[in-house]
Amino acid sequence: MSEPATARAAWTQARGTAAALAATDRLGPELQPVLEHGLIPQLDAAVADLDDGLLDVAVVSAGTMLAVLDAMAGPLGLPPALRPVREDILRGRAALRTEERG
Repeated sequence: MSEPATARAAWTQARGTAAALAATDRLGPELQPVLEHGLIPQLDAAVADLDDGLLDVAVVSAGTMLAVLDAMAGPLGLPPALRPVREDILRGRAALRTEERG
């Protein structure tokens, strides 16, 4: 699997997890809008960037998504339900950074 395809698969997985969390309202009224209006649209845009071959833009988008997740962390850190989303975003970004070095 190519690096962009690996990133796409990881970010599609992250989006699915985030959408499932948004649908169940597990994260409460403060974090729900961040998922629905922030992180999920950013994941959609990053996947579209990959599909358009804009790998550098997608890497920057991944950094922004990670910053959004960091902002969602409370005093005890990132809510456990969001950890798989973060891991998938990191995995996708790492795949693209491998592509940059290659």
